[in-house]
Order: sequence, then structure tokens, then C-alpha cells
Amino acid sequence: MLSLFLVITTSMQGIKITANPRHHGFMTLFPVESRKRFKNGIRKFFILYLIIPACTILFVIFLVKIPFTQALVHTLFIFSAANLFNSLCHSFSKSLPFTAENTVINSMQRIGLMFASIIFGLPFVVIQLFAYKSILEALIASIIIITLTFWINFFVFVRGGISPEFRFFAFRYFFQALQF
Repeated sequence: MLSLFLVITTSMQGIKITANPRHHGFMTLFPVESRKRFKNGIRKFFILYLIIPACTILFVIFLVKIPFTQALVHTLFIFSAANLFNSLCHSFSKSLPFTAENTVINSMQRIGLMFASIIFGLPFVVIQLFAYKSILEALIASIIIITLTFWINFFVFVRGGISPEFRFFAFRYFFQALQF
């Protein structure tokens, strides 16, 4: 799961940066009626061409080692966590593909995002420890994560975005929850 988070982060950062200075910013020239719809399409691209194939391959590998129901629940949990991570990354991303120049600062941001994806994945590892006591608890955890992902996608890509006040209170609540 953590390796899938790293792949999502690396590919997201890689698609934003162009090595050719002449092509810097060419995506801003295209007539896009809505930036949020365009970013939602990019998010869906990552789901269709990265997350679903990776989870399908993982499911086949799990089938060789563990029973069908456990393989299905484990793959569903990995899919839901990766989908949540994908949605969060795209909701906080401000740049379009191929609009960032290849600079040292962007390279440092890539390294920082790799560490952030590992830090983001650690709570899911802890959730797995508690949720995998039974198949029912793992299914409930997966459904909760999928529901959270749905609401994030609705508020960010459909309704019109998250207000800065909401982001402040969400981060404050998240860090208060970590202190316990």
C-alpha cells in the first residue's frame, strides 16, 4: 500500500514538470471551461490507469497466497486507501500537468512529497492492524474510507472547492486527534 502511495505521488509530480522550457505553461493556453473538471479528469485518469490495474494485479497475487474473501477485502482496503490518497493529492494540487518548470525547488518538493506519502500511509497501516481483526471490521473500514473519498470528491470537484477556513479547521482537528 505504501509503495502504491509512492507511485501515485511520484507520477503526479512527474506529470506536472516539463523538461523543455519552451513547453512550460502550454496547458494554460488551452481553452478549459473549468479547471476543477479538468483536474477531476486527471484524478480519474490515475484511478483508471494506475490504481485499478495495480489493485487487480495485487488481487491476483493475493489469490495465490490467501483465500478469496480475504484477498478481496484486502484489495478493497488498498483500493479505497489509494483512492483517498489520490483524491487528497489532486484536491490540494494547484498546478496543471506540464506547467511547472524543472527546477531544484520542484525536485525538492518531489522528495518532500515522497516522505509525505509515507507519513500519510502510516495511519492506514495502523488502521489495518485494528480493522483486520475480522472481515466485517475490514469491510466497514473500507466503506468508511470510500464514503470519505466520495464526499471529498463531491466538495472539491463537483461543488466548487474547499474553503480556506475549512482546510484550517480540518488540519487543526486532524492534529488534535493525533495528539491523543
